[in-house]
Amino acid sequence: MEEIEGIPIISHAEAMRATFRRFGLQYGDPYILGEAIKTIEHARRQTEVSALRSSLWEEPDVSFNQLWLAASMHRRRPEYMGWVAAYSQYLLHVVRTTAELDHEIKRLLLGDQLLDDVLTVHVGWEAIAGILDERDLDFFFSYYFCGEVKEGFLLEYSGERVCIALNGLGRGEEAQRVAQDVSVRVSGLQRARKDGVLDTLRVEGERSWFYYLGTDNWRMLQENSRKELIDSYSLQKMIEYSVLKMWAPVVLALTKVAESELNLTLIVPWRELLSSSEFQPSSASSKTEEKKIEWRRQLFYAIKRAATTGPELTLGQIQVLIDHFDDSVMDACTDAFVKVRGKLGSLLSDYVDALSRIRNCFHDRCGKIGIVDLRNASAHPRSELADINWPNSVSWLRQLLGTPPLELVTNARRLRELSNKALHSDCLQPQASGNR
Repeated sequence: MEEIEGIPIISHAEAMRATFRRFGLQYGDPYILGEAIKTIEHARRQTEVSALRSSLWEEPDVSFNQLWLAASMHRRRPEYMGWVAAYSQYLLHVVRTTAELDHEIKRLLLGDQLLDDVLTVHVGWEAIAGILDERDLDFFFSYYFCGEVKEGFLLEYSGERVCIALNGLGRGEEAQRVAQDVSVRVSGLQRARKDGVLDTLRVEGERSWFYYLGTDNWRMLQENSRKELIDSYSLQKMIEYSVLKMWAPVVLALTKVAESELNLTLIVPWRELLSSSEFQPSSASSKTEEKKIEWRRQLFYAIKRAATTGPELTLGQIQVLIDHFDDSVMDACTDAFVKVRGKLGSLLSDYVDALSRIRNCFHDRCGKIGIVDLRNASAHPRSELADINWPNSVSWLRQLLGTPPLELVTNARRLRELSNKALHSDCLQPQASGNR
């Protein structure tokens, strides 16, 4: 390995050898194309978000980007078109399955410019058109305003390639509409640049959230949560300038923060205790009782997975966990929460109070829709879950995160502090249960 001024320089061959070894191949072996196609087709059969993510972005030995680079060494071979077709179908499959991986798909298509490769095959045109049908034009633009790129010509780059795919499929009228839409969005971007918005967009977003949530809350947030909040601000600003139109990504970013921070608050401090607990079903006196026990069993194992291997709990599961923190049926089957409450000891009443305040955050807004519904609707934009007023929902979610009396983030911080105090204190008296 060469070095320049003490910094190791890794050659392309050195960087890619691990990918070829992953399939038992020597560096540069063209059989990598067949293995790449098999890998992507296996990934396309996945339907769980965690499986889709790990299949390409969390593999320990090979990432999607590495696989693409290895396959790209053989662009002139006929098998390469089969690889392009396979990953085009995979990208569409992910988009149709969930919106939670949109950022990763955008990064691949736009940041790594796979979009140009996709356009070389008919199946690629169908994939681009399919993504457009699922997400509208915003999908091909919003990546640029989340901290990666923000040059105006890239809007035209994406728009032009969407039009190529539509024209290739005979959807000429729609291609014309897209071209006109892109022109309007580029004008909006030019206005934003003229107003100086783009120069400090993310700095302004960070500052806005910092003052809104307060110093202690902002510092408590995980780095990724801060990024999601800044992203939500950036996306909303672009909606105001008519560069973007869809509100669902803004809502998804905000609900991701609630989901991530509550996982960190409710699971991580008690990871050792939860991972070592077991579930022994109590005897049921009726079918109704059996169903209650089975429901608790499913919740318990979701919590235990979150405490060990993952994935994290969803917002819906978190809501159920909060509702069953002090539950006689659950306690009859596992001592996990009895131990947590006992460990809290004299801090339990304060903990339950903060938990109750967070529970209030899950209540329906105007008796129609709550945070879990909004999260699901934004993660699956084509769902007919509810007739949502997205701008109003964004305003409500922002209030939920940081304005009294909801204060989700504030009470999450309070719970975290109480948990840490209980786990590091020897003077607390055990108390097995809270207020029933």
